[in-house]
Amino acid sequence: MSGELIRLSASALAGKLASGEVSSVEATRAHLDRIARHRQLNAVVTLDAERALERARLADEAAAISMFGDRR
Repeated sequence: MSGELIRLSASALAGKLASGEVSSVEATRAHLDRIARHRQLNAVVTLDAERALERARLADEAAAISMFGDRR
């Protein structure tokens, strides 16, 4: 599915994220994988993959809380 995710428009990806069909972590990993495969292009000035994945994880947690409530 990662190949599909990187080809989606921003609005289509947003719809899949909102519906829960795709997680933020999945989408972030798909894009990070593509960046890694094409490093020779030098298209990214600064890449902080760890921070990107952490922010994606936090976004997924926030989405789960808003959808299901805080179950702590």
